[in-house]
Amino acid sequence: MKKTMNYLILSVLFLLGIGCSSSPSPKVIYERGYKAGVAHETRRAYWEEKQQKTEVVQPVAKPRYYQIPVPAHVTHDGVKIEAHNRAVEIHE
Repeated sequence: MKKTMNYLILSVLFLLGIGCSSSPSPKVIYERGYKAGVAHETRRAYWEEKQQKTEVVQPVAKPRYYQIPVPAHVTHDGVKIEAHNRAVEIHE
């Protein structure tokens, strides 16, 4: 009985010792996370730069304005409109 108890205590202590030694220290965990973050940022910057190089920049055309004469007319609800010019914006 005493021999069995000794084996049980030794096995529990052994298992506790393995559990403590196998977990990394907080410093090691921090360093792994830092390295992973740096690697992720490097990959993100690489793909962002590559995407910027492949984007085709379309030249921005200035809009043109044309004056269109509108003749005098009467609307469907009976309002009389005099002849006037209307500016129309055209994007080419």
